[in-house]
Amino acid sequence: MEEVTFSLFIPGLPIPQGSSTAFMHNGRPVITSANRKLKGWRTKVRTAIALHRQTPPSSPYWVVLRFCLPRPKHHYGAKGVKDSSPTSHTSKPDLDKLVRAVLDGVTDAKVWVDDSHVVRIVASKEYVDLDKIGVHVTLRHAEHLGAY
Repeated sequence: MEEVTFSLFIPGLPIPQGSSTAFMHNGRPVITSANRKLKGWRTKVRTAIALHRQTPPSSPYWVVLRFCLPRPKHHYGAKGVKDSSPTSHTSKPDLDKLVRAVLDGVTDAKVWVDDSHVVRIVASKEYVDLDKIGVHVTLRHAEHLGAY
């Protein structure tokens, strides 16, 4: 089997997978997300990833995610980004919740059977200019990559 790898950039503001609420409606269980924008983001991820979909394998995957988030307005001065502005994105949204939303979107695109097939994740979040917000996604079959 040859290595199946692809990378792509999904533009748009990454939305975290927030807490879910479960309740019964007309005798059926319903699960809702605390963030109303999540469904649109996961649909965007699913649509972009589905173009690369193959038959769902049972092999393990390595995933690399680089979240590019907008700087707040107070980071800017008259001459651009202030020297005093942080370089690391250490505020909300939480990195783990951003990762969960993308992995669920990839699962929805049927790239893999379930995100339990992910055996390694490398993820980061950083500040970028407004025209560069989104997420860079790389998926690789782990069996072709050797030891850590």
